[in-house]
Amino acid sequence: MNGRIGRLLALGLVLLALVSGCGGEPPPETPTTTSATPTITAKPTKTPTVTPTTPKPSPTASNIIKFVTDDEVRFRASPSTDAEIFQTLMKGTEVQFLQVEGEWTKVSFEGQTGYIFSLYLSGTAPAP
Repeated sequence: MNGRIGRLLALGLVLLALVSGCGGEPPPETPTTTSATPTITAKPTKTPTVTPTTPKPSPTASNIIKFVTDDEVRFRASPSTDAEIFQTLMKGTEVQFLQVEGEWTKVSFEGQTGYIFSLYLSGTAPAP
């Protein structure tokens, strides 16, 4: 019976060492008792170090061109269907991407900054 308890204790300690090395919370301390059975202790494992990666810089607005994908797309003063319409752009018109704001894209066209609903812009030129 004593041999069986010793093997179970050893197995429990090995499992404890494996689980504690998985990054979870350490188990609460349990009081130890003195007995004639030898105690087996597991060697602590090293915690892996994570090296943070530096995010790649996003492309600058000055080098991204978007294309209007439909005829008569409105170029507006602000991101709203109620906003003033600067111009109506035709399919294939190139605009300079500035940033995305919700469902709208802020762009520059002929020196003027405004908004186009993002659904009507693409990174590739539409087929004629």
